[in-house]
This record gives sequence, C-alpha cells and structure tokens, in this order.
Amino acid sequence: MVPECQHILPSGKKCQAVALRGKTLCHHHTPNRKRRAPRPYAVRQTSLLGPLPEITNRQELQYALSRTIQALANNSISVYRAQALITSMQLAAKTL
Repeated sequence: MVPECQHILPSGKKCQAVALRGKTLCHHHTPNRKRRAPRPYAVRQTSLLGPLPEITNRQELQYALSRTIQALANNSISVYRAQALITSMQLAAKTL
C-alpha cells in the first residue's frame, strides 16, 4: 500500500497525493520545502518594425512574409505570433 499525504485540505478532505518516502506529507504540503521565486514576467516588443502593408498582390505578400521571417530571426516576435502571421499569409496567398 502506498502511503498518502495526511494534510487536511480547507474543504475538510484529506490530500490524496503520495507522501514523501519516510514522511507523512507530500512534496506540496511539506512545510520546509524549498520554494522557487516566481520568474519575472518579461515584456517583449512584438511589433514587426512598423505596420504591414495591405496585402493586395503577391509582391506585398512576399514583402510581409520576408518581414515576418526577419522579425522571427531577430527574436523580436514570438514563434506563435510568427506562426499565426504566416498561416494568415498562406490563406491570403490562396485568395490572390
């Protein structure tokens, strides 16, 4: 049988996590566990170094794609934002 944590939750129920070896509490409820300081939230600039042009032809689409790839390579936009922009450009390419 696996020993369970003996901590009583605010709801009155017992914590059902596995207790640490030789202890009566789990890792989360051990009173002298080492807690990590929260990581500071870093705000990064996510602009594309100016507004993108309205995409009405393939040349403007190529320009916007190039700017997105450069911003991604310079680490000035996130991978997720670049992915959203490139997916949008793929959709725009199908309609041109």
